Amino acid sequence: DQLDGGTQTQHRHGHGGGHGHHRAGGKHGGGGEGGGCGGHGGATGAGEGEAATAGAEAAPAATDETAADVAATTAEAATGTDEGSSILASVAAQLDGSQLANQVLSLIAQGGAAVDVVDDQTFAAKYGENAQGIYDPETKKIELPQSVTADPEALRMVLLHEGVHWVQDNQPTALTQLDGPLLQVMQGTGALAADDDSAQADEAQAFTIEALVAKELGIEDPGMGTENGEPIGYAATLAAVNATPEYQSET
Repeated sequence: DQLDGGTQTQHRHGHGGGHGHHRAGGKHGGGGEGGGCGGHGGATGAGEGEAATAGAEAAPAATDETAADVAATTAEAATGTDEGSSILASVAAQLDGSQLANQVLSLIAQGGAAVDVVDDQTFAAKYGENAQGIYDPETKKIELPQSVTADPEALRMVLLHEGVHWVQDNQPTALTQLDGPLLQVMQGTGALAADDDSAQADEAQAFTIEALVAKELGIEDPGMGTENGEPIGYAATLAAVNATPEYQSET
């Protein structure tokens, strides 16, 4: 989808090739193909990166959600296909060591989020060749191409990232008043300091959470929120997002 400079309404949130994400125009966007925003970009910002890392390592035990809890909730609440529910439970098991991931996945399971798997050709025709996943606020669905579901390492980060977008769109107060490690880490990185509901801020929040979960679990995250294996912090992540052409025309 093309981006324009109009008033922000609803946007699709996409996960592009090379683990870059894009947020394609929603109601105010034209009907073009949404390209991926690959790469990290932006300055590292070591001070905030260190604070972000510390926040991930010191995430409080404010929730005792586990992968088993997520799986049980998913079985009861998820409104997607059986395959989508199974994928959510599988990713929860892979990310079980992270309280941040457990909270995000629990929220989307409790909310009955639909996770649909689409064949690669149809997905590419709808969202572009580089997209690896999408959250569409108009349908309230997370959509994944079949090929990504066959790659567990890619799938876990894609679903986590799009899950954050689902939370942003479907929680009454988005990320600002959630209990537990998610809120505390977002506050610790400064992601909630400014009253910013832009597309860029939403993407930077999702990248930051993704980076912190990867750091927490010791797994690779080639997204915009990580550089040389370390989270770069919210401000540097937001700068990287803002430096990406697909976002520069959006206000």
